[in-house]
Amino acid sequence: MFHSDVFSMQTSIFENILKKFMSIIIKDFNKKILWEAALKALCHVGSFVQEFHESEKAMSYGSLVVEKIVEFLFLDDIIVPFSLKVEALSNIGMTGMKNMLTSLQGMRKAVFANLSKVCVAHLTLNTLYSSFIEFHF
Repeated sequence: MFHSDVFSMQTSIFENILKKFMSIIIKDFNKKILWEAALKALCHVGSFVQEFHESEKAMSYGSLVVEKIVEFLFLDDIIVPFSLKVEALSNIGMTGMKNMLTSLQGMRKAVFANLSKVCVAHLTLNTLYSSFIEFHF
């Protein structure tokens, strides 16, 4: 049903479908059933196209889905829960070895970026606290 349809459709149509699903993942996260269905569809498509690593559609999936999911993890918005970002990243990563490596590298970078933010915030608070103590006592 779906597998043969993927390779017979035009690349531009395939990419538009991926973009629509990604739009749901990024913007419609509060519509739980829709969000989960879009993520599941992206995972099914990804699992299928990754069997053909060098196909044009596999490369489109890599750039429009995998790379965008990694970028999504780095968005500093407080609207989308971090847990949903991680869920999307881990599910997309499970679609193939190459996608898993990209996802793990993205997760690693996000963890270190957030650790450095925490360290800077901690140092800033310590400096402010020390200045406050010196000034008042």
